[in-house]
Amino acid sequence: MDENISVTTKSAQFDGQHWISLLPESLHNLPINMLAIPGSHDSCSYSVTKDGDVAPDASQVTKVLINMFGSAAKDIIVKWSITQSYNVPDQLTAGIRYFDLRVAEREVMGNSNFYFVHSLYGCTVIPVLRQIHEFLDSHPKEIVLLDFNHLYNMNDSAHQKFIEILKDVFGSKVCPYLDTESVTLNMMWENNLQVVIFYDNDVVKQYMDLWPGEAIPSPWADTPVASKLMQFLESHYESQRPVDKFYVTQAILTPNACTVITNLNSDLKNALAKKIAPIFIDWVQRKTSGKDGINICILDFVQMQEYIPTIVGLNKK
Repeated sequence: MDENISVTTKSAQFDGQHWISLLPESLHNLPINMLAIPGSHDSCSYSVTKDGDVAPDASQVTKVLINMFGSAAKDIIVKWSITQSYNVPDQLTAGIRYFDLRVAEREVMGNSNFYFVHSLYGCTVIPVLRQIHEFLDSHPKEIVLLDFNHLYNMNDSAHQKFIEILKDVFGSKVCPYLDTESVTLNMMWENNLQVVIFYDNDVVKQYMDLWPGEAIPSPWADTPVASKLMQFLESHYESQRPVDKFYVTQAILTPNACTVITNLNSDLKNALAKKIAPIFIDWVQRKTSGKDGINICILDFVQMQEYIPTIVGLNKK
């Protein structure tokens, strides 16, 4: 980690570890989809390396680079695949409470395992899940949202195996799939619930304790152009989000082949993420949480521009 996790705002020291438990009592009976929650984009991409194999989620950009540069392409791909420099424990400590998780099953030397992916294979999943559980054990009033929205190389048997892992790690902390109106901080605290798991596959219908992908719309602008992204975000904000679902605002610039090829000596952070962070922060700090307002936001490199305390601060407007 290259920066202090303790974030200082202009007015006070922001306590990222405990911000949910410190929310004012007036918000304790508000559905949590009415709270403003900071999240990270491709939360585990910090674990990918140039030594990792190309993953099944490889984009068209990745395929173009491999066609152009062969095996040397991975030196470039890794620079555009890493969207976070904080690992998950550091993200939790900083205040991140929504995690965007992409997983693939893979067999290595005859042994099958689950890995985080973003164009390249990253670390195995189970140790990270245990790190989240450990944080929750030591922070009993904090809540996390785990969104498994991209799942690769997984048949029904693999999905069942993976879901059993989730249930084994988090156990009774998992909030069942309910109407969002009833899922408040007080309800979760009273029932010792700390984890909401979204799982974007039809197998979710067999499990009462998993939330389907349709319960959390996450519109994606798919553009490397800041002005187009902000027009997209404003349009969706003005059109009002559904009150019976969670909702993700993606403050993400996405590179295309031209972006990468014209910035071969740069990377995602310097070419795109640093560009959009101050623009997004200026936009979002003029918004509100609550009905028709901001719910979950995701950003690349979440330590930038006081992003986390800015999003949390929307709850106090």
